[in-house]
Amino acid sequence: MGLLITQASVAETWELRPELGLRYRESFETEKDESVLELKAGLNFFSEWQKWRFGLGLRASEAEPHSLSWVRLADGFGQKSLGLSQGFLNRAWELGELSSFEIFLGKFPLSSMASPLLWDPQRNPEGLLQQLAWGERFELRLYAGQFSLSPQAADIRFNQQRRRSWSFLAGFELGAQFGDFTRGSLSATGFWQHQPSSALADASVASGNRVQLEEDQASGFEENFAPIEVALSVASHPFGILTELRAAAALNLRSEQKDRGFYLEGKLGRPNTKSNFLFAAQLFSIESDLQIASLLDQELGGTNRRGFRVELSYFILDELSLWASFQRANRIRQNLLQNDRQEWILGCELKL
Repeated sequence: MGLLITQASVAETWELRPELGLRYRESFETEKDESVLELKAGLNFFSEWQKWRFGLGLRASEAEPHSLSWVRLADGFGQKSLGLSQGFLNRAWELGELSSFEIFLGKFPLSSMASPLLWDPQRNPEGLLQQLAWGERFELRLYAGQFSLSPQAADIRFNQQRRRSWSFLAGFELGAQFGDFTRGSLSATGFWQHQPSSALADASVASGNRVQLEEDQASGFEENFAPIEVALSVASHPFGILTELRAAAALNLRSEQKDRGFYLEGKLGRPNTKSNFLFAAQLFSIESDLQIASLLDQELGGTNRRGFRVELSYFILDELSLWASFQRANRIRQNLLQNDRQEWILGCELKL
């Protein structure tokens, strides 16, 4: 929902979607305790013209985020800025009565990931994504993408020319509609990292990855990354009440210890409906080198984490919610830069 303006003469549609939120967070982790007030402020703009869709998003950000969506207001010396959260072109072509081909180019939302095991759902990748879809009641979707992660390669020495670090994604999703209220899906996604950079390693060591240091060379990862995720989800809306269950498991085929992860999420309630509640619960386990830690959800703690999260939301209006959440994330193995963590959050958010 947002401000929608249509000009029929040129078949153009303009839409503005502001986001505004405020939350108080109490986080307990040895030497990393935080008691902060945080702000979410963003504005998304969308335009459609002759079957092309353009998206642009601006969001408040900070240099070392705990979250990609929220900035801390408790640090009087911190640098706050306005960053580009998305900027993309998108078009879909109808190939037949029940088939289509679609492309995304730029910095765009990634809907292909079924869980946070391989990618932070708040992070918009930069690159190219294309997908094919067939069917209606039963739908098969194939997708593949190439993203730019860093301009610097893993084996760069300080006086050498930089080379870009790429990642490649491919997978499928099979969805089915059962009756009028229930839909299920099965998906599998592979995410291959080509020459992860030393910059990514430096950013990931505090979030659970194993890294090694070599003389006269930037830090590098101990492992390679080619995780594969398989996910199953079922959602039903009987009497307008959402009941959803999502389960995912992932395995890194290129790490020496074949690092693994799992994610389980359940939801029950009436989301985005005035005077109604939504309850959500998550269980997760992400071993150290399942994926590059800096690409994952930092609110879950990156990698090398096992824990749970529960949240209860109340919708004052369809677009305005109050919520409270509790999370506990323990480290799986010893890491001098990580400790067991628990977190309380009380927040309010307006999303149009």
